[in-house]
Amino acid sequence: MSQNDYIGKTLKPWPILVDHYSERYYRDMTTSDWISGELRLNSEAIEGQRWITGVEWRRDMPLDSQYQYFPDETGTFEADRSNIAAYIQGEFSLGDDWLLIAGGRLDNYDYYDTEFSPRLSLIWTPTASSTVKLVHSEAFRTPSAIEFNYGQFPNYSGEMLKPEQMQSQELVYEYRRGGVFITATAYYNKLKNSIVEDYDAFYINDHDVTSKGIELSAQYRHVSGLGGYANYSYQDTSRKDDAPVMNSPEHLGKAGIDGQFFDERLTTALEWQYTSDREVDPGYPIANAYHLVNLHMTLRPWQQGPELSLKALNLMDEDYGMSAYLYEFPGRGREVWFGITQTL
Repeated sequence: MSQNDYIGKTLKPWPILVDHYSERYYRDMTTSDWISGELRLNSEAIEGQRWITGVEWRRDMPLDSQYQYFPDETGTFEADRSNIAAYIQGEFSLGDDWLLIAGGRLDNYDYYDTEFSPRLSLIWTPTASSTVKLVHSEAFRTPSAIEFNYGQFPNYSGEMLKPEQMQSQELVYEYRRGGVFITATAYYNKLKNSIVEDYDAFYINDHDVTSKGIELSAQYRHVSGLGGYANYSYQDTSRKDDAPVMNSPEHLGKAGIDGQFFDERLTTALEWQYTSDREVDPGYPIANAYHLVNLHMTLRPWQQGPELSLKALNLMDEDYGMSAYLYEFPGRGREVWFGITQTL
């Protein structure tokens, strides 16, 4: 079951709002239930090979989605759909240092054409602590519940909403030794039929989008239980028509220290997050970069008793904006949460 409920301000002064509303009111709430099942078969009957094959089935029950865009504009949609998929993957040892992984997945969704998604990986392990991976994969994403509700009707161009299709190539290096784990990734992605919201609050397929960049990650864990991590990513995203890509920050960063103490009964983590500035709406001010600091603590004072937790989000009470589609929404201020969890 999922729900989406939010209120926000537009960055663009839409004519219908002038002299009537200083804020635009949004509420989308979707309630869904589904039934799913999977049958999987693993085999290592052939020496040097490992096979995985299976089928999946999912039935989304009648979907109840309600929306409210203004205090006096409301509506509702109901829809249901099914999906059946089959997949197969093989792992082939090519000697002591090389491994080839090849597979594919076939998906059939109601309302959409059957999609085939292949995946191919070549893995080289030159030393016990180092691994190099070359990966090609293809995938697709059907519209979400809300996107599907709006996209099942022809838009102003007379077109129905199509699934997004992704092609990805990655070169990955991994290093492990003792408590140190380091990864470096270079990637190139191409997204076709990207789904965006238009100015009429409907969802459409936009121009193709390409993204290339790097991701760096480092983790360290001491035998005492104290550790830390740092992640950084840079991406250069562009559209086929050379227009700016909305909500695509070039730089993302995350770093933190954490620890487990008193026989792992106390777990603490202090985390810093960074998001660079990004375009939100063409021709209007960009959303500013921001930093967030979060604190997490978990205490298990008893072996079989409840678990106590403390969570402080946006610890420094940073004033920032969250961007989505064509809008920037005020970020949440400092929040402190206490919890008690008992496992029966």
